[in-house]
Amino acid sequence: MAPGLPRTERPRPSGSDRRGAHAPPVSSVLPLDHLDRLTDARGVASAARGAVPRFDAGYLTIDVAGALRVVAQAGDGPRARALRRTYVDHLLGAQEGPDFRGRRNRDGSWPILVGDDRVTGRVLWALGGAIASGHDDVHDDCRRLFDDAAAFHAVDGRANALAVIGASDVLTVLPQDAAAQVVVRRLADRLARPRPDRSWPWPEARLGRVNGVLPEALLAAGGALGDVSLVGSGLGLLRWLVGISVTDLHLSLAPVDGWGLDEPRARFDQSPGEVAALVSACARAWALTGDPSWRDVIERGVAWFAGENDAGRAMADFDSGACHDRLRSGGPSRNRGPEATIDLLTVLHAATAVGLPTPTSAGRSRDEHPAGSAEADGAASPSRPGRTDLRLVS
Repeated sequence: MAPGLPRTERPRPSGSDRRGAHAPPVSSVLPLDHLDRLTDARGVASAARGAVPRFDAGYLTIDVAGALRVVAQAGDGPRARALRRTYVDHLLGAQEGPDFRGRRNRDGSWPILVGDDRVTGRVLWALGGAIASGHDDVHDDCRRLFDDAAAFHAVDGRANALAVIGASDVLTVLPQDAAAQVVVRRLADRLARPRPDRSWPWPEARLGRVNGVLPEALLAAGGALGDVSLVGSGLGLLRWLVGISVTDLHLSLAPVDGWGLDEPRARFDQSPGEVAALVSACARAWALTGDPSWRDVIERGVAWFAGENDAGRAMADFDSGACHDRLRSGGPSRNRGPEATIDLLTVLHAATAVGLPTPTSAGRSRDEHPAGSAEADGAASPSRPGRTDLRLVS
């Protein structure tokens, strides 16, 4: 059953304690082996052949941004610090005025490709998460990058939504930050609202990709601005999205090609990014309301990667953090590139943030290791793609 509107609201702390009401914990114990393998001194390889990075394909700024956000949530061990520094240096090189170059070549050169709203929106999303995580080693650079891009606004609704989420994250730790306030207040009116049609309240004629960012942005803006109407719209839209995404006690996501009301619904291919967007929205709903039904959806999101999905096949190696790019009718696709890996780490962080156990292949919880230790930082986790003897441990 899809979560309903919460019966009660948790009180919102003010000042420096606001993080507890609006954001996940500062860090989680995340497996970084595969992400580290996909990274060199210039950034994250834009593709992989199997599990092997293809640095010859260059580096996409949207992938580097996503990697920064998850590594900012992965504690403060030496590996996490080194990865954060690499990703921030890429973004510093990518910035061109208020925009960001979308691609870096293998030789380190930058094609003149700026002005893509989707890139800038995702970078603001990532920077907000990094700033909120409070790591001093990259804080000043992230603040400067965010401030320089704060004039952003886009035609693309998901780009605006990502920017709002990032800015709202900044406000959880810096409630008076002028740049973040500008982004949230300017873009809140541009966020997609539910339609009055109860049979199809989704604000678009068809579901697209990473659909969860639309309700999450409403929740984030509503939380930041204290706007109950925005929060209510976000909860209602998210409740509907969850309702059409749960079948036979597991998640069954809209396919990557989308789906509309009057169309037959295809089940494949499904994307880890769709799970990550839905889970992130539910984590924010849980943080705002305390309603445990949102936590249940997050648990199903973790289970989707472990094999509780429409194909009945495991998508992830929870020791290394590697994840297959697509779920197809016959099972996972062969390649384990950066985007899917980042999506898996996003879901594992959300699970930790709401107190859920996380799957491992070794049969123990990562919570046994303090954040920042060698094992917590992923240094001692061998890569074992393809293992399916996964169990939840608490």
